[in-house]
Amino acid sequence: MSIWAQRVFPGAAEDSCDRVQGVFAEMFRAMGSPSNMLLLAVETPDETRLIAELPHAVLLHGLEGFQRIDAANVPVAGELVVGWEDHFERQFRYHAAPVS
Repeated sequence: MSIWAQRVFPGAAEDSCDRVQGVFAEMFRAMGSPSNMLLLAVETPDETRLIAELPHAVLLHGLEGFQRIDAANVPVAGELVVGWEDHFERQFRYHAAPVS
């Protein structure tokens, strides 16, 4: 069973987000690109939230600053950053504009 986690980056934290995305992408490849592992971004004017679906809770230790969240708190829309597009499309709506 997958777990969900998120990290919130206040303001313009593009460099920090890029580093986290790179770490996640490396983990994704190392795990053999599992279909139940993805990273999505939800941006607002004040913050960027990265939300991760992980196939194993132990992977959370590799994502600095991420906190586990309940599936009920996962947003319904976002932008796929890392993962399989078909898995993303079954669960989420893509948004081009910020969603609050």
